[in-house]
Amino acid sequence: MQEKLTGLMEYIKFEVPELSLLVSTFINADGTVDGELRCGNLPEHWRDITTDLSIIADLSMIFQSFRVFPEDPPMGGKFWFTIGVRFGPQNEMEVGELAELYKRFRGLFQIGTYPARAWEMGHIQNAIALGLRAMLEGLADKRGLPPSVILIRFSWIPDGKRPGHFEREGGKDVWVK
Repeated sequence: MQEKLTGLMEYIKFEVPELSLLVSTFINADGTVDGELRCGNLPEHWRDITTDLSIIADLSMIFQSFRVFPEDPPMGGKFWFTIGVRFGPQNEMEVGELAELYKRFRGLFQIGTYPARAWEMGHIQNAIALGLRAMLEGLADKRGLPPSVILIRFSWIPDGKRPGHFEREGGKDVWVK
């Protein structure tokens, strides 16, 4: 997972050098593994989604060269992909404008797509093209919030079931369509 995320980070840094990038990986108590690539310091044209959705096109293009995880990894289990967005201020000027929302949501205001199969590029591209777009447009329309961080996350689940989207949601069988 670290190799995939580090390689993706290097490629993104080449394509969008102004981003600040950070890779984190976690081994959880239940045996699952999470890896996350945090993309901060978003360029202004990625943040202004009212006139430009180049963030979708750019991320979609970046992932065209990504080598998906194996469908049946040697250690068993399955890999899953989620893309998330953290909304809110990226600089001091925006802090004042969004202070009330930050108080209401206790600082972090983020959403993510449902986990998609990380072994099928079509599922990853759908999460970017459809899921990310819906999140960005929905929050822009409803709250007028710009994205401040993009979160690219992969999870490995030992039993192969799709992880829940939120804490109390159980995983789903991989083969349920």
